[in-house]
Parts: sequence; structure tokens; C-alpha cells
Amino acid sequence: MWQELSGCRQAKYFLHGFDSSRARYALRLSRKHLITLVGILTGHADLNRHLFIMGVSQDLKCPFCQEDEDTSLHFIAQCSALMLLQKEIFGDYTISLDILSNIHWFLILKFAKASKRFYRP
Repeated sequence: MWQELSGCRQAKYFLHGFDSSRARYALRLSRKHLITLVGILTGHADLNRHLFIMGVSQDLKCPFCQEDEDTSLHFIAQCSALMLLQKEIFGDYTISLDILSNIHWFLILKFAKASKRFYRP
């Protein structure tokens, strides 16, 4: 039923039903890492498109490539400036949108940390 609703566009790519092992993984995360993970999975992270919708930013573009809207989907699967990092962490230069739900959340957090986008020293 949730898949047929018109909202939650980005979350639907990352979440395709309940997975108890991923739920256990998320429950063991620190608050900081859980906030980052949930933000990426739902599109409510510190990404320019979300910040623009909230009225915090005037820029929709990705700060890495300046090509597309800065969304979770773009950050994880489509940013040309992060292709080498995608290959290193996910094993491929490009990630098909229909396999996003198969990527373990550990790798999503690893990618976010390696990009230095959400984790600052």
C-alpha cells in the first residue's frame, strides 16, 4: 500500500519492506550515524534539495558536480564526481535505481563518511 502512495519518492528506492537484520543494525547505531542514515534513506538529510524546500538554501545543485539536484538518489547513485568512491565502496561506477534497496545500510554510511559530506572532523 505504501508503494502506491504518491509521496516518499526517494525512500521508496531505498526501502522495500521490513528487514529484521537491517533493523537490528540501525538500532545499534549511534544517534549521529542513525540521523545520517535515516536522512539519506528518506531524503531528509542536509542535501541542497531538502534545504531548499525548507527555505534554508537557495541552491538546488549538488556541491560536488554542480550538474543535478542534490538529492539522496543523486548523492548515492548518480553523482559523476563521486563515481570513483562509488566504485570503491559499492563495487561499480554506476548504481541502478532498482538495486538501491539491496545496498546494505553499512555501505551507505561508509559512503557518506568517505565523501566527507555529512561527517566533518
